[in-house]
Amino acid sequence: MPYADLTKEELMELKKSLKAEYKAMQAKDLKLDMSRGKPSQEQLDISMGLMDVLSSDADL
Repeated sequence: MPYADLTKEELMELKKSLKAEYKAMQAKDLKLDMSRGKPSQEQLDISMGLMDVLSSDADL
């Protein structure tokens, strides 16, 4: 049922229910990191030269 069709009381009850559900999820203190891998320090060291290539005076 669309929200526009709900009465004020129904909307308030839904809000209360959703807030309770939200608080329950917060209480789980989940640390969700959906990134697909993080580069190691070695990978970062290899690519650091690329950060300087455009501003460097060296000939390519």
